[in-house]
Amino acid sequence: MAYVSSSRRFVLWPTVLVFAAAAHGQISSVNLSTYTLHQTINLPAAMTEASSITYNWDTNRLYLVPDTTAGIFELSLSGSLISQMYMSGFEDTEAITYLGNGQFAIAEERLQQVYRFTYIANGVLVRSSLQNASLGEFAGNDGIEGLSYEPLTGYLFAVKEKNPMRVMRTVIDWPAGTASIVDLFNPSGLGVADIADISVLSTVPSLVGTPDQNNLLLISQASSRLLKVSRTGAVLGQMNLSGLSTTAEGVTIDPTGTIYICDESPKLFIFKPPACYPNCDGSTGNPALTSNDFQCFLNKFASSDTYANCDQSTGVPLLTANDFQCFLNKFAAGCP
Repeated sequence: MAYVSSSRRFVLWPTVLVFAAAAHGQISSVNLSTYTLHQTINLPAAMTEASSITYNWDTNRLYLVPDTTAGIFELSLSGSLISQMYMSGFEDTEAITYLGNGQFAIAEERLQQVYRFTYIANGVLVRSSLQNASLGEFAGNDGIEGLSYEPLTGYLFAVKEKNPMRVMRTVIDWPAGTASIVDLFNPSGLGVADIADISVLSTVPSLVGTPDQNNLLLISQASSRLLKVSRTGAVLGQMNLSGLSTTAEGVTIDPTGTIYICDESPKLFIFKPPACYPNCDGSTGNPALTSNDFQCFLNKFASSDTYANCDQSTGVPLLTANDFQCFLNKFAAGCP
């Protein structure tokens, strides 16, 4: 298939995002092995078959879309329903992402069509009135499952579920209705049966300038797994969701590093990063950091636990003496 090229666009970094991170704490990396389930929220029945979720840095809220085309739902960060925008004329909506300035992109799976719109609480989103672009030919039930916009570059990332799986980087010329598309890598090496959603990590301000700036979160529904991957397809970390959900489809991350996952039942799962990385044993006493944390780190290093990849390197071997020095530095810095 042919795609029309368009020029790369750079946009200003949203200052609201930076202020939010400063106010609520920062992370220096995303180490999925250190995340813990903070809360499980039962969502209203109207969100059944929840397919995708995105974080809005201008409102500090979440926006969720089910593939039933029941509407787009605005949620607080604790999962409370705030408002809804109804939909007209859509088919099998599976992906949503925030673009900034009140605008979003939404995708229909089978048609592989992406639409740009402005969210209006209690309004009606009419498909025929929207600027749109194609990311591929009709794909049945194996098409576009996830979108994630990167304000730092102006790129829109998209994933195709399967047959074949695709991880794409695109720039859309909305007025012209055209898209330039680059496949980042061959997803067959990820070790998952499908890809259900994507979230770029560069939207976390404290990760800009770190090794995680260019990494991605991918979620697989069929394999019940959340992956952190590089833009060349290297798997850098993972979280097993099989004991939690078999229908987890959507993922997004906020400026504090908190990860939100939605499933079809419908539920919202909130995962939090550790409050203090060198507090390896998760103790709550005073002092928080003790010799037990050194032993904990040694045990994780010996068992090749990705928690011990303190420097977030991607080479082979993954764990080296540099990780010991990194842990010592973080231990010396203490907990905030």
